[in-house]
Amino acid sequence: MRHLTLLLALVLTIGLHAPPAFGGVDAARTGDDADPIAAAITISQRLGQADQVVLGRADLFADNLAATALTSGSAPLLLTEGGPDGGLPTQVEAEIQRLLGQPSPCQGQVDVYLVGGVNAISEATQDQVEGMGYCSRRLAGPGRVQTAVVVAREVRRTGGGTDVVIARADDWADAATAGAWASRNRVPVVVTDRVSLHPDVQAFLNESGSGTAWLVGGSAALAPAVEQAVPAQWNVRRVAGPTREGTAVAVLEEMWGPQARSVALVNGRDTLGWAYAFAAAWLGQTDDRAQLYALQDGSLATESRDAITARTPESVLAVGTPTLVSDAALQEATGGGPPPADGPSFRAVYVIPSDVAPFDGREAGIANVAEEASRWLNGQTGDLTPRFARDGGAIDVVVINAPATEAEFNAGTVDYRSILADIRVHPDDVPMAWVEAGDPAGGTCGYTSFDDTGRSIIMEMDACGGIYPSPSDVFPYNGTYLPTHEMVHAFGAVPSCAPNHDGTGHVTDDARDILSSVGRDFENLVLDVGNDDYFRHGIPGCTDIADSPLWEVQ
Repeated sequence: MRHLTLLLALVLTIGLHAPPAFGGVDAARTGDDADPIAAAITISQRLGQADQVVLGRADLFADNLAATALTSGSAPLLLTEGGPDGGLPTQVEAEIQRLLGQPSPCQGQVDVYLVGGVNAISEATQDQVEGMGYCSRRLAGPGRVQTAVVVAREVRRTGGGTDVVIARADDWADAATAGAWASRNRVPVVVTDRVSLHPDVQAFLNESGSGTAWLVGGSAALAPAVEQAVPAQWNVRRVAGPTREGTAVAVLEEMWGPQARSVALVNGRDTLGWAYAFAAAWLGQTDDRAQLYALQDGSLATESRDAITARTPESVLAVGTPTLVSDAALQEATGGGPPPADGPSFRAVYVIPSDVAPFDGREAGIANVAEEASRWLNGQTGDLTPRFARDGGAIDVVVINAPATEAEFNAGTVDYRSILADIRVHPDDVPMAWVEAGDPAGGTCGYTSFDDTGRSIIMEMDACGGIYPSPSDVFPYNGTYLPTHEMVHAFGAVPSCAPNHDGTGHVTDDARDILSSVGRDFENLVLDVGNDDYFRHGIPGCTDIADSPLWEVQ
């Protein structure tokens, strides 16, 4: 009864949104603020008092990658202004004082850890902390990899476990979901390049004895060469799923096991999702709370839903605003059932081979050309527009770091069905994959696949004659024509009953047709010239793409 009273007092005091339990699992929300600094404070207020505070910068994830292990025990992560000129916000100062209480004379103890160098968290911020009477220690190296090693050594020095987590340095999702487990077990987290084990990480492993080295992420996140370079005295275990959502589930099942009694849902795709994920990692220690991911649009990832259903946790906590983790996702996670689907959608996907670096601006380019295709098709139909998966109105681009190499893509040996298996939310969704590969000497630029999993659009960009999607492309030029053409195929064109069907899914009657096989008049493209083959043709019993559920009526 005391436990229930304490929980209720927390809900009333710190303003958690606590919907009733759905299907017997308690549901709540914390960190409901669009400002990550304020959100981290709200999360920390779930704790009465703390032994220590960990301070990270709020504007970049790099130095926070390893900070979660420091939060083991009563040591929440707070966020502060980043950069050499940043200061300690008044509300963060007040929260430190609330958590730590009256300062004691410094006699070797650490009250506040600052993670990152003076260009990450300023000297002025450290001066403010010490001016409050608290004892601080800065943990920093010349880069994120070295900072993580410095943090790992501090964790070891202060009684950390014998295991170690190894995650990629250029992304945060794997380090974050493993970070909740690292907090629970006070296990250091180190980060490295995707393709090789950084020498400083190797040196740390050599000096740290032996244990289990948990490699978090698939071969696209940490190449086989990373695993092979781990010193022989370590027991290497790779924990991975096909996507970051799947990897989070693998962390729950393979690392947490029965330790996890509850779940935190965080957005694993949003550009600020890392701030909420790292700020909530310390709940792994206090609540035995593993982290699972919501999707870019705030909906519940299928992998997360299935894992929660199989485990039936004591509670599910949404971390962040409803934009990051929707109320519907929280309801679905706690047994209320999935929200009704509006219908199938096109889902934009950027696929990156394991040995290829992502190109700057590619995601924005993909979103733009998909939007251009949508606008042109809406202009042609007058009242219909393709339904795309969107995030806050903008077309959502999901990034997949594929396990296959560029050479394997170019050789045509990659199974796109497995790569795109987790993209579909609705069973009839159509993934549109822009692939950073393709044989420029004769590969297929783009095609629409119809198989037992559904329809998929594949565009291997390197086979497209040097044409890549750009944020400035305008239909029908550059990277806009191909996705538009393939979308019309995915709608169902051209049926074999069409009068001008050529046997390959195209028409032969007019070069202006978007699906013409007799030349192409790019300046005057039309959706089904004469409306006699595949769009509003009026032919009984013949497929009309106007009836496709992939349209929305505008």
